[in-house]
Amino acid sequence: MSPTSTLRIAALALLWGSGFLWIKLALDHGLSPAQITIVRCALGTVTLLVLARSAGQRLPRSRATWGHLVIAALFCNAIPFALFAVGEQHLDSGIAGVLNATTPLWSLLIGVLLGTDRGLRPLRLTGLVVASPVRC
Repeated sequence: MSPTSTLRIAALALLWGSGFLWIKLALDHGLSPAQITIVRCALGTVTLLVLARSAGQRLPRSRATWGHLVIAALFCNAIPFALFAVGEQHLDSGIAGVLNATTPLWSLLIGVLLGTDRGLRPLRLTGLVVASPVRC
């Protein structure tokens, strides 16, 4: 792997992996979960707007598209961000990160239990067990 690729991966790991630490630090310095959520969403919005602008893309004009975007942002960003901040008022940031890493596992299990996902064949079950971050 080239040195540039290694630096990029290291920077990504630092940014991606430190999110829960930053939430804990913000809480310890007096920010509320709502304030943290607003700041995270605002920073993400500004970043995406800059990237879209630099790529020559325009924002959608359809009300229906904006309605879908608002619903997706609410359920995929704002609510989880707020819940992470509320949770970190009671948990260590490392525990919060590990619990977050189990999201795909819970999603698979809930999908199977609700009947909205394909069944657990041996290969999928093996992947679920091997990928589990918490082992007895």
